[in-house]
Amino acid sequence: MDRKQYMIEHRRKMEKSKKANEFAEQVINFVSGANDEDFELFCQSMERVHRTHQQRFYNLLLKWTNHISDENFRYDGRNEASVDLAKKIKKVLEETGSYLPYI
Repeated sequence: MDRKQYMIEHRRKMEKSKKANEFAEQVINFVSGANDEDFELFCQSMERVHRTHQQRFYNLLLKWTNHISDENFRYDGRNEASVDLAKKIKKVLEETGSYLPYI
């Protein structure tokens, strides 16, 4: 890959990273200000979303689960229960060979 191609690819990755960071910030802002009722309303709203989008969203949740279950993930008492549960979920997924196809 020559320098020009490298720079084009680097810019593309940086733009994707910027979009991912903006999305993560929006999610965190919602979660930080939400209560259990808001979460339930969100879940009910997701029922009306296209099935492929539901599947993609759940894939995101599983990727996060896998990410925080990694032994190198830094955590403390505030999110220890999430990490412990993620490790259990990851184990079940590995044992069953479960995956989500892109449909």
